[in-house]
Amino acid sequence: MGTKAQILIIEDDVDTSEAMKLTLESQDYTVLTADNPRDGIEKARAEKPVLIIL
Repeated sequence: MGTKAQILIIEDDVDTSEAMKLTLESQDYTVLTADNPRDGIEKARAEKPVLIIL
């Protein structure tokens, strides 16, 4: 099997972030989250996600 595509969600609202994460994980994506832009940039540089949702 191939590697799951990684998606990064940068969202400060915990409920919104969690809802998006659960939805995407149910579609077999690996989901990373950050609750502020600084952490989001660090994760994006380190992990190289295929998609970033702001």
